[in-house]
Amino acid sequence: MQQLRVQNSIVVTPLGYLGYSKIYQESFKESGGIFAKNYDSINHDLYTVGLGLNLAYEGSDEKSRYTGYIIYERMLDGYNMDASAEFNDFKGQKFSQRYHLDKNRLNLGVGAEYAFNSDYFAKFGIGSEFATTSDNYNLSVTFGKRF
Repeated sequence: MQQLRVQNSIVVTPLGYLGYSKIYQESFKESGGIFAKNYDSINHDLYTVGLGLNLAYEGSDEKSRYTGYIIYERMLDGYNMDASAEFNDFKGQKFSQRYHLDKNRLNLGVGAEYAFNSDYFAKFGIGSEFATTSDNYNLSVTFGKRF
């Protein structure tokens, strides 16, 4: 994809991807009162497409770099997920619980990287994912050595 350079230091890069995710959860049993349940294992596939922009700014000291992104993501398949369960006190009476995952999500994030020298660096990032029924927030800190 083509990058767009603005004022010699900001780089805008278009993003596009197809994604595949797998959700797997082993079976488990709740402990507790009369309404505690046993859940069967879940094995679920998700397919998504994403489009967005990545922004990068190189600091004038050539040791720092600042980034940001915005991505719209659409789930193509896998947004209905079924889980089978039964109450602990009523063995053999299984029922299905259906979950509707959000088809549309907006991902936003910013980050900063600083190179201490040619070998060592530190990165800091904040990201968020917004959807109709849920929001996710991420924080990452990385210290590394280039080889």
